[in-house]
Amino acid sequence: MTGEKGILNRWNEHFKGKQSAQQFEFYENESYDYTDEETEEPTLYEIQGIIRNLKRMKTPGTDNINAELLQDAGPQMTQRIQELILNIWRSEKMPNEWNKSIVCPMYKKGEKSDFSNYRGISLLRNEIPL
Repeated sequence: MTGEKGILNRWNEHFKGKQSAQQFEFYENESYDYTDEETEEPTLYEIQGIIRNLKRMKTPGTDNINAELLQDAGPQMTQRIQELILNIWRSEKMPNEWNKSIVCPMYKKGEKSDFSNYRGISLLRNEIPL
């Protein structure tokens, strides 16, 4: 396979067949009971503190949202983020977009042209569905 599309398809085929990917899918679909009656919902004040303490000058995720954008967006954005978090908190369901990841091949050893000499590292997507 040649060309960028062919190479990407080959990587996709390689990582789809890995046992670890199947295990991840299995655990992802299991349900766990994490409910704690004493844990209170996240407050706007807590979310403001988390956003304020995000490290700046870091590469954004696939959604291109970085710390600077969140920190400089203002109170309306922080309130929308709190609404999103509370919706997730109350429904106990994560947005489907958050179940996706980008798999990056990481070279281990041996011949670099051999796909089996790479392992996949999953980078989780952090899209915020606002």
